Amino acid sequence: MKFPPPVVPLTVSAVCFVLLRTPASHDLFSRTTHLVLSVLCAIGIVYHIILLLSTGQRHPTKEMTSGEGAPDPTAVRSLFDRIAPRYDITNRVMSFWFDLQWRKKLIAKVVRNPPNGRVVDLATGSGDVAFALARALPASSEIIGMDFCQGMLDQAIIKQRQMQTACPALGRIHFQQGDGMALPLADSSVDALTVSFGLRNMASRSKALAEMHRVIRPGGHLYVLEFSQPWRWFRPMYLVYLRFVLPLVAGLLTGDKKAYQYLNHSIECFPNRAALAAEIRQAGFTRVEPQALFFGVVALHHAVN
Repeated sequence: MKFPPPVVPLTVSAVCFVLLRTPASHDLFSRTTHLVLSVLCAIGIVYHIILLLSTGQRHPTKEMTSGEGAPDPTAVRSLFDRIAPRYDITNRVMSFWFDLQWRKKLIAKVVRNPPNGRVVDLATGSGDVAFALARALPASSEIIGMDFCQGMLDQAIIKQRQMQTACPALGRIHFQQGDGMALPLADSSVDALTVSFGLRNMASRSKALAEMHRVIRPGGHLYVLEFSQPWRWFRPMYLVYLRFVLPLVAGLLTGDKKAYQYLNHSIECFPNRAALAAEIRQAGFTRVEPQALFFGVVALHHAVN
């Protein structure tokens, strides 16, 4: 995705600066015009710096990837085991609490196509989507929260015990370990499957999507909530946030800056909405509908098997 060359905003700033420094500028321009030129000059300089900082593409560190450059399962599992106790609060802070709204939109999609049987929340993490599904779906639905990281599942089970008294419906969620590359589920045994912010951490997206296609019944639904590539004008600012702000603040919250350096790299390298939709179709799904959220930073894909 191309941006304006860094020289463009710098040129705008230079022109504004020259106009402001012209000896006759006070006679030529009103006070309001002076203010506008000053603001444009400052904006041009700031945007020039942002463009320089967002130039190029970052890639996950070698210790977090396999020989083929894909996420290494052992390293990813270790990463999430380390950050699990502070995972929820870090997500809230780093997304400015928008992650709650994104998950609500996912649940609303699921409710519009109410599943009749088993619902699986893959890469369930600390269980937020599974809990929301249990609250929103009828008691007849069987809900499984599945993750390959036991540390994250432990956090989900702790939360389940704490909230179950106030909301007994949460007690019907069954949390279990499961690898997205080889799901411990029979063919066509799932009515709906959700995966939130977990697909990009799987060693092979094509294999994971093929497994989802295998376990979802014909006519069943897949919902993928994942980071994507933002709209062009917003991308430079977003990349600066990902590369510099997020690892620093998340490192302070979790004590593990390196973990969030990997996570922001994995976000930056992830395909855009159209490319991911094509991958989902290639796995055998039909009627793939991508929806951009928050300037394209996040995408919600809904597909039918």
